[in-house]
Amino acid sequence: MHFRHGFAYTVYHFYHRCDYRTGDCSIIDTEDRYTAETVPITPFNREKSGIDNLLQYKSSYIGDNSNDGNLLSSLPLAEYGFVFEIDPDSRELTVDYHATYWYLNDNLYADKSLIYNSICIFLLIDNAESVTYNFSGDSWHITRDRLETYYPGYADIRSGSSSDEGSATDGGSTTGGINTEKFNQYVEQKINDSEFIAEQFDLLFES
Repeated sequence: MHFRHGFAYTVYHFYHRCDYRTGDCSIIDTEDRYTAETVPITPFNREKSGIDNLLQYKSSYIGDNSNDGNLLSSLPLAEYGFVFEIDPDSRELTVDYHATYWYLNDNLYADKSLIYNSICIFLLIDNAESVTYNFSGDSWHITRDRLETYYPGYADIRSGSSSDEGSATDGGSTTGGINTEKFNQYVEQKINDSEFIAEQFDLLFES
């Protein structure tokens, strides 16, 4: 199965401003949701790629072609265009980006995106087992097992269950088995830590 989706867009949001050259972002917190310790710092368009928006793509099966395409369209790197393929037997997702890896990896943007995207895919598609990301000249492969083994805090993000909608025993709100506050703590607040990203990328991905 194939799904072709190529487009480009420029992001200008009043409530979320981001400089992709430096990785510096700012959020205007009109609802007073965050403290200095919990405010998200992300190089991505949070209104589109943030976990609160992505939860609508929660699915039990990788074979939902439309849902997979919508999820990938909302994740970082989609702005460069992509093609994806699903292998229902191995439950692997292959994403071909219309871009060059090294060109995108200034300030580790590509590495940050691949880690972020992988976490989101495995959180939101229950039976996805692996993802391969292809670029012009480069390819990276990650499995659910490696992510669950090496990424710190992943189990805490998954600490909720579908019967715990709206709350989590260890703090934070839970939707579809995903603790969104733990996601903020372990993913969004770590995504601009270059040392952490470099270390995790080496642990999680195989070329």
